[in-house]
Amino acid sequence: MVDNEKKSKEPKEFIPVEENLTHELKRGPNIQNSCYLIRHFFKCVVLAVICFILLEKISRQYNILHVETNYEETSLEPTVMQLEQKENLTFFCDQKLEIDNDNVEALNLLRTDILNLKQLVIKLGEQVRERRRFECIAKKELSKIEDRVKKVLTESDTVDRKIERALHTYEADKVALFDYAASYAGGEVVAILDATPATTNKISKLLGFFKLAKESSPGQIVNPSCLPGECFTFLGSTAKIIIKLGKSINIGSVSLEHSFLVEDVSSAPKDFQVYALKDPSETSKTLIGKFTYEIKNSRSLQTFEIPSGITSSNKYEYVLLEILNNHGHKEHSSVYRFRVHSR
Repeated sequence: MVDNEKKSKEPKEFIPVEENLTHELKRGPNIQNSCYLIRHFFKCVVLAVICFILLEKISRQYNILHVETNYEETSLEPTVMQLEQKENLTFFCDQKLEIDNDNVEALNLLRTDILNLKQLVIKLGEQVRERRRFECIAKKELSKIEDRVKKVLTESDTVDRKIERALHTYEADKVALFDYAASYAGGEVVAILDATPATTNKISKLLGFFKLAKESSPGQIVNPSCLPGECFTFLGSTAKIIIKLGKSINIGSVSLEHSFLVEDVSSAPKDFQVYALKDPSETSKTLIGKFTYEIKNSRSLQTFEIPSGITSSNKYEYVLLEILNNHGHKEHSSVYRFRVHSR
């Protein structure tokens, strides 16, 4: 068995053994053989380790070379792909440039639209400001008008005076003097003396069958109307008419009017005189003037002033109009309107 073990433990193919050493082993004792075996065993181990290290280095070098070759193959193969990628990249860049150009045009259009919109907004703002300014002005004007209206309404005395003046002017009928003998002022005819009213051309019907002729009304001489036929007509050429005024006044002037629209004006009064009365009776009368109405004058309304020394100190509520004659009519006389004015 020992020989077999020796034979198995002497690998001549792998480890070179000296011949002297083998002879000594055959001759020496067993202990020495064991020591030699152990020493050679360690040598084998060291050689095995060295071989393992060499093999490891060779395998690493092989792996490195294999990786390099693979890298070279992979680095050479993608050249076509890189070219395709470059072509794709060039196409993409071209497309992007076109898209960028389109975007630039779109941005320019958008910028133009924004500028136009901005101008419209500015104009709209100006219009709104102008409208607000106009509304403020209108409100101010309306407030001023309201203040004026309130002021006019509150100042009733001023309004009354203005209305009274306007009525005076309107009702004065061309002379701009208020008529206190007029019916609208409260005046009226209270008596007719030494005169007979004449029948007029106006005819009224009674129950639709009987026709009655109307007498001329003396109240016509204090009515504003002076149309042809709207007058007081009396028989003859003389008459006395007592008139109550709207209130007691200092008589400053009187006016007599006849219509020049009629063909025959000879029935118009010619000479007449006026008395101031304290009451309707003739007991206390004051002659304030004697006047003449001229038909040759172009004015149908003629005003006659009263001397200031006669009535300036007294106020009278009644007047007496005395017609002395006419302009030649033999049958009747006509008085259209008689007015009395204050001083």
